[in-house]
Amino acid sequence: MAVQDPWAEKAVAFLVQALGVEADVADLAADVVALKREPDAGVSAIELESPGLVAAFLVFHYLLPESGDAGHSQFRADLRELERSNELGGPGPRVLAHGTSGREAYILATTPEVARALSGQPLDEAEPVTLVAPPLEKLLTTRREAAGNLMLFLQRAEVEADRWLTALRSSGYQPGETAATGLTAEESALALHILEKGSTTSLFELMSTLAAVAEDETRQSLKRPAD
Repeated sequence: MAVQDPWAEKAVAFLVQALGVEADVADLAADVVALKREPDAGVSAIELESPGLVAAFLVFHYLLPESGDAGHSQFRADLRELERSNELGGPGPRVLAHGTSGREAYILATTPEVARALSGQPLDEAEPVTLVAPPLEKLLTTRREAAGNLMLFLQRAEVEADRWLTALRSSGYQPGETAATGLTAEESALALHILEKGSTTSLFELMSTLAAVAEDETRQSLKRPAD
């Protein structure tokens, strides 16, 4: 029997209240992803779907001490770090709301794109252009350059992923557990990007298309008669 996450419904309840939306808290809580769980702090990832918008959110939650300032300090420090990143216009999570209730404190954050959509700000729009098919040679040049760049980026991404996993495992992490040290601001931003629907659509489509083309070319070459 799965162990019930006591923070899941609380995180969803804060999100629903902060956004002013109607939702089944218990139903959403079943899909909460626990990114961090410590005795006095945690981070939950929650995805909401509505017509025309699929949005990923992070809820940072804290259990404040009955006395002393340790828990309050962590809450304030995390809030200050997120707000400073927002002011600098970085790619990290955008704070939508924060508050306390008794011994509990919460911070609700989301991606810059979702934050703009929720605030009614227009998304960046490109200037209208007349579409003209470029010459074949230019298309081939673009494909060559893009493939070369992707090769470098994917090789670097594999190296960085290995470094991150090695560091995580060295900290005592075991599959099925949350990281003992919690998520950094950069990891929170990466988690939001991964969770956001469509964030890697083009990459996976490219991989599928390239594999299919390569497989087809291999079959065709095997059918050609030997010289």
